[in-house]
Amino acid sequence: MDKDIEKFTTLEELFNKWRTEKGHEFFCKDGFIDEDTFKKQEKKILFIAKESNISVDDYKEDYYWLQSVVHGDSVPKISSRRILIMTNALFSDDFDTVKKDPKGYNILEKIAYMNINKCGGGSRSKDNELEEYAKTYKEYIEKEINIINPDLIVCGSSIVHNIVGGIVERKNDRPYLVEVYHPSYYRISDKEYLKRFYNELKNIQKNKQRHN
Repeated sequence: MDKDIEKFTTLEELFNKWRTEKGHEFFCKDGFIDEDTFKKQEKKILFIAKESNISVDDYKEDYYWLQSVVHGDSVPKISSRRILIMTNALFSDDFDTVKKDPKGYNILEKIAYMNINKCGGGSRSKDNELEEYAKTYKEYIEKEINIINPDLIVCGSSIVHNIVGGIVERKNDRPYLVEVYHPSYYRISDKEYLKRFYNELKNIQKNKQRHN
């Protein structure tokens, strides 16, 4: 790993260098919603998606989409609702009830969120471009995950799961990786989406028991 990147201990330091790299017309930050709250959690959860759906006209410096939803500065959409549903299920250990009260978005302060591509993108992501970005900025992506230091990574799509699986160095099976549909996938209900997420978590438990 690049020595400059390796020495960073905060996301702010990492992002300050990352945003200066060639090709970043604008830079969409992410990471902790609330760092202090995240670090107090027994279960440290990181959600990873492809890229922000943002245009140059909408961009504001230091704009962090999910954090702005939590703070009430952006309107919740299907992606934020699905992340809320999964977070509620994880922290309540209730995977039978779809809890999506928009007034409860402050629970997301307990988790972290990141996009692979910090440049943002349109409504449809191109997998080959995402893979190329991940290849170019592999060390940055790896360092961001290391700084967040999650126990569980929820990958929003198979392409994200493949990218993260090829980057993250796992020790004693940690962090655990699970794959779900991208949170914006609208062709299944919230109930079915949560069920699929639960089945992925059950598979982790089965694999743990098999290797113990």
